[in-house]
Amino acid sequence: MAQSGKNRTLKPMHLLLVEDNPGDVLLLTEYLRFSFPEITLSQAATFAEVKAQLKSKKTKIDLVFLDLILPDHQGNALLEAVIQLVPRSVPVVILTGNSNESLGLQSLQSGAADYLNKNDMNPYVLKRCIMYALERKKSILRLEESHQWQTLLFEQSPLPMIVLSGKKQQIIHANTAALETYGYAKEAFLQLQLSDLVGVPDGSERETLHTVLDLIPKTEFNGIYIHRTRLGKVLYMGIKERSISYHHKSAKILVATNLGERLQYIEEIYLQNKKFKEIAWLQSHVVRAPLSRIMGLVTLLKDREHLSEKENHYFFESLLASAHEMDAILHEITEKSRFYPDF
Repeated sequence: MAQSGKNRTLKPMHLLLVEDNPGDVLLLTEYLRFSFPEITLSQAATFAEVKAQLKSKKTKIDLVFLDLILPDHQGNALLEAVIQLVPRSVPVVILTGNSNESLGLQSLQSGAADYLNKNDMNPYVLKRCIMYALERKKSILRLEESHQWQTLLFEQSPLPMIVLSGKKQQIIHANTAALETYGYAKEAFLQLQLSDLVGVPDGSERETLHTVLDLIPKTEFNGIYIHRTRLGKVLYMGIKERSISYHHKSAKILVATNLGERLQYIEEIYLQNKKFKEIAWLQSHVVRAPLSRIMGLVTLLKDREHLSEKENHYFFESLLASAHEMDAILHEITEKSRFYPDF
């Protein structure tokens, strides 16, 4: 009674039992109801009945028990056909009277969640098999979902990403950004090694590379290199790399950042700062000279009644000349400030 009370806390399930032997059906039904009192069962004796029940979708199936020998379908082909019919979240457990473990292994490789030898079954083995199959299927679905997200992030990343294999660093996979950056079709790109992308710099390129190395923090990338596109265009690439497992083999993934745009941005900032310094110097030194003369002339002209006509004329001409000089300087500052759209 204690066992039954515990089982009633389990989530109710609906199982599909695919078995054409009435004796095995009766035995399995008794075992299942002992371990899961609230379980509901559907039964099919032929593949045709399986298809009819699964396609009707009247009842949600949580798990399928499948005998691999039915009157109208048998073996691995039967298993694959049933897996195609059930939702991806539903595990399929093989029932067999054959003790040959290679048959069970082949079933697992074809997508079965588990296999049970009918001769070894009892309520406790059956219960453990069901719980493990359900949890294993959930784990597989979580891993598949995670893999799908990783694939999506890889393919849609705006940064070039390249997967390398072996000592020769053969390119075995690349995302769209990498193909567009380097200018290759995918088939041609996968024929290359990393060394095919790395360029030998000439004098000016080496000088630019040294500038990049001085400007970019060394901790930001594993290395900064010159790469070349298919058409020979030079790319200054910051590389981050990481060891990964790709299709169950050791590999390395590279994430590349084109530093040319950043270098251009830094150069623009440098030019802007240079212009600002020139403007500041003009404002603090060049403007001061005519401004000082204007202020001095204005002071003298305050007492113009004591000045001769010739002196008054001279001072007014000097004042006008200083004003024109000031206007020219301000015009020069305005021209220099046009370098900045928002200045």
